[in-house]
Amino acid sequence: MRSTSWTKRSPLWCALTKRTDQISRGKAVPPTTINRCRRTAESSIEQQLSLRPLPAAPDRAGEAERYIPREETMNGIVKEQKIFLNEHYDSVKSIIQHNDDFIHLSNICRFRDDQNSLIFKTEKIHPETIDEKTISILLLFSNPHPLSVKAGLFLSEPRSRSFWQRIFECNHITATEEIDCAIKNWTDKTPDLLSECLLSCSYDSQFRLFFDCLESLPTNQYGDLRKIFKGKRGRELRETMLRRPGINNLFEVSMQNSIAAWIVFSAEAYRRIIDEKDIAKNAPRRINLAIDRYLVDGDSLHFWDSLKDLKREIQYNSRTITVYLALIARYKNWKAENGEYYFTIMINQILDNISVGNH
Repeated sequence: MRSTSWTKRSPLWCALTKRTDQISRGKAVPPTTINRCRRTAESSIEQQLSLRPLPAAPDRAGEAERYIPREETMNGIVKEQKIFLNEHYDSVKSIIQHNDDFIHLSNICRFRDDQNSLIFKTEKIHPETIDEKTISILLLFSNPHPLSVKAGLFLSEPRSRSFWQRIFECNHITATEEIDCAIKNWTDKTPDLLSECLLSCSYDSQFRLFFDCLESLPTNQYGDLRKIFKGKRGRELRETMLRRPGINNLFEVSMQNSIAAWIVFSAEAYRRIIDEKDIAKNAPRRINLAIDRYLVDGDSLHFWDSLKDLKREIQYNSRTITVYLALIARYKNWKAENGEYYFTIMINQILDNISVGNH
């Protein structure tokens, strides 16, 4: 298995995102009470932060590294983040405000003309409970969708909701009857119920699930970010303001929560994390073929041998993280000949592999 080594290339901005839920951690307090206390404390912090003077915008893209993307908590999942756009401010503002591809993004962001900055909402799910008996894993997406951010939960837009059914159909993860019913009969209350479930780990599993993104700016498609950050200088700004802080955030979260495995749902994001441009080609078709063979012979070794480029190790501060590429969410409803979903079978294979490695 090939290994990729990462080092810190820019400061992390996690100082503003230390969790206030630690005030209740370790006590026999219901999750709903913990979350209510947490939101109250975070609201107070947000008010204090809003009174602090903000730094002037940098004049050149190269100086942007001195200005760490600023993140403030809106609730348990949705966060507010700021990035500086520098000389790209006017063009980015025009694209987002007037291009139909970004009509949903314009509803969750605002611009600061005095700072040449963009403030937008994003999302991540970091559980509030600690259980040393569980295995913490990170489920990783390329970037959020604006409609899911607006709803307050990953993959809550209509065509993506069955993702949650597939996840809780896994052999290793079982939802409560209430959550199972809420997912299958989706209403306006489902995002809140599912959010509470995920933040408090109110599901039966040996795994503790974290959800995050490589790049935090929401768009309808990952490729839409190229429409916003155009040209060489635009790509440099994207690297400085989104990608580099994004990977640093993932490493920081992994270090803090003893996460040693990432499951990625985007081939492009996987290639960027592994830092290899030509791997994982035709991944969905190859995964389906490998699953078809596995359903016949039951040979897990042969299964992973045929998909060895979809499992890589990366190094960070002497820590090894195993990164897996799963089927992308777009293929979550494809069925195998036995009636099961390819998406869920692949997740089962990955979780089986992680479980074996932790025993």
